[in-house]
Amino acid sequence: MPTNGGVIGPENIPVKTKSASALATTAFTSNGTLTSNANTEVADILVVGGGGGGSSESGQPYGGGGGAGGLLKVQEVVLAASSPFSVTIGAGGAQNANGSDTTFANPVFPMVADGGGKGAADAGSAGGSGGGGGPAADAGGSGNSPASRFGGPQGNPGGAGSPQPNSPVASGGGGGGGSGGAGTAGSGNAGGGGGAGTDMTPFFGAAPQPVYGPTSGIYASGGGSSTYYGNNATPGGGGAGWDRQAGAAGGPNGTGANMNDAVANTGGGGGAGPNGDGGSGIVIVAEYSKPLKVSGMWKMNDVYEYETDNTWPSE
Repeated sequence: MPTNGGVIGPENIPVKTKSASALATTAFTSNGTLTSNANTEVADILVVGGGGGGSSESGQPYGGGGGAGGLLKVQEVVLAASSPFSVTIGAGGAQNANGSDTTFANPVFPMVADGGGKGAADAGSAGGSGGGGGPAADAGGSGNSPASRFGGPQGNPGGAGSPQPNSPVASGGGGGGGSGGAGTAGSGNAGGGGGAGTDMTPFFGAAPQPVYGPTSGIYASGGGSSTYYGNNATPGGGGAGWDRQAGAAGGPNGTGANMNDAVANTGGGGGAGPNGDGGSGIVIVAEYSKPLKVSGMWKMNDVYEYETDNTWPSE
């Protein structure tokens, strides 16, 4: 170890470490442009695609719930300071339609979260998460699996419809896939529920935060299928499926004209039934600096050089 005036200690090499607190955290619920902070060096980013619409079927044959929009999350990705970044928010799919992609245009690390697949009375469609299938035993759509740099797939497959024939008794559809789990398959005359969403509070900080919206930081759950017995909504914005018995659904929008819709700006899949649009997507960006950090002893020559170059560690 080097010596400094008779004092012995480890030689220091300055290390840049992400700051403990974000410079800014911004949520985009519509198209726009992020202009980064003057001190930004890296960012933690969430990108969620628009959820797929649920099947419009509310009687035999019952249909599958819409798949959630794809969910991408990355930490400490390089983000240039004082620079513009275009954001495009994917729309949720109408009934029987796929959701649209959400994009964050960082030239260093572009991010595209796929729209969710639509639910159907036959086979569900592929997407960020796949839509649920219909009876009898039609397959749910597959979920998208992007490159490993995103730490895992964007979503999960939808559930298959019940193997029970549509006639002479009722038969349920499959639930739409969610970012945190696959949709549940239908069984007998009971339909499948939507797949789980993803809790982002460990990523950006504990709820409540204004950026989180009405689902308190849980995003991209699948929509429930329509069935003879209802399917409640799954946390994460997915719509509930139509309940033929009660003539209503206990979804996030309650009862009425939009009872099966997913929650806006969650990427949730639409519930199958008379309504059932998917939820639009969202982008959340937390910006950070990376100050130099050191500890221990310094050689006087090093101190002089860092001070002269105006690069002396700030912490």
